[in-house]
This record gives sequence, structure tokens and C-alpha cells, in this order.
Amino acid sequence: MDGATLRRAADTWYDEAAYPELVVRGRLANKVKPWGDEVLGVEMTGRISDPEELPYLVEGHDPTAARLLGEVWDRNHVLGRFPVRLPVAVRTDLGDGWSVERSAGLSAGYVDGVDRFTGADRSVALTFFQDDRAGRTAEDFLAALREGAPAVPDARRHTEKLPNGGVRHAFWTTPEETGRPWHDLTAYAVEPDGSAVGLYCSHEKAEAHPWALHVWRSLRRDAAAVTSR
Repeated sequence: MDGATLRRAADTWYDEAAYPELVVRGRLANKVKPWGDEVLGVEMTGRISDPEELPYLVEGHDPTAARLLGEVWDRNHVLGRFPVRLPVAVRTDLGDGWSVERSAGLSAGYVDGVDRFTGADRSVALTFFQDDRAGRTAEDFLAALREGAPAVPDARRHTEKLPNGGVRHAFWTTPEETGRPWHDLTAYAVEPDGSAVGLYCSHEKAEAHPWALHVWRSLRRDAAAVTSR
């Protein structure tokens, strides 16, 4: 905002009679998530909706600003950009058309090419793979990804074929087998074009196993959203 507007706002900020009538016009000085650079510097007007609260942005003065305030934004697009723990589950974009459900109560981060969701008693890590052998089937690529995996009983592994010709597989281990205090689920989802995601869920209590399976099965790829990664 210009200097005169800033001085007027400062003069009325703590004036109980004048503050409710405050109107300011200026430009956004922050890269508001999830829009970032797109909204930095857009011009907007703010008004007081509640005398006990800060001004609300009520009008945009260029197409981007008007769209920001006027459109109903997809909840997953917005919430999925916040790394803090959220009280609701949110579908999170992983790139290359892939997405997964981040469970309520888990924070999000991206370190060294790995997406991570973490909470007090459980965690999820996801990483991408791309088959470098042309023409290999999804089943054969899955077999290559599983090389060196520990042997587990049939009751603790599961494979599902996907309608588009892909395949997904999961197996899980117990603390008695690994010496670790937590239960682990290792899983993959493989597409016919060789794009794949590896998923690793770790949880403290055995009762959380259905949660881990749910996260694995929430992995999906939208062909319309596929981009180069």
C-alpha cells in the first residue's frame, strides 16, 4: 500500500470507533500458498468484517486477484501444499500424475527425492521409479523392484492387477521378524509405461495395519495429469 494508506491504517488500527470503517488497498507482499509467485504483487482491497479480527481481502483488481477470490478452489490442491499436520485427510499430488492420500494428523515433507508423511505413531515414505528397460511388463518390473526383499508368508503379501494393465504389490513384516519395534509395510504400484511408486509405511501398533493397506491402495495415477518428471 502507499504511504498515505499505511499512515491512515496505523492511525485507526487501535481506534475502536474508526477501525471498523477501515478500508485499505494494496498489493500482496507474500507468496501465499499454494499459489506462490502467481499472486505475489496482485492488487486487492481489504475491509473489516469483524472488529475483533484483521481485515479480510474482499476485492481483486486484476484478473489473477479476482480469480483468487472468486473461484472455489479444489480442497486437495490447497490443503496438500501445507506441510503441517492437518485434521483431515487430503489427497496429495506426488508428480507425474501420481497422488496418494495423506492421512489426518500427518505432517508432510520432501527430502532427497522422497515424499514423507509423519505422525506420532506412524509414518509414510514414497519414492519414484522409472523402468529403463523398454518393453518390460509391469509384472516383470515389479519383480525387479522386489529383488532382495525378505521372504514373508503368503498371508502377509498381496498382489493386485489394475484395470489399465498395471500391478500393485504389498508385503508386511512384524517386529519379531525384523528386530525393529514397529510394523512395516513395503508396497509398489507399477504402471504399464514403467512408471512406479514405492511406498513404505511404518506403524507402532499392529492394529494400524488396515491403515497402511488403505494408504497403499490410495495410490493412483491420473493419465490426464501425466507430465515429465
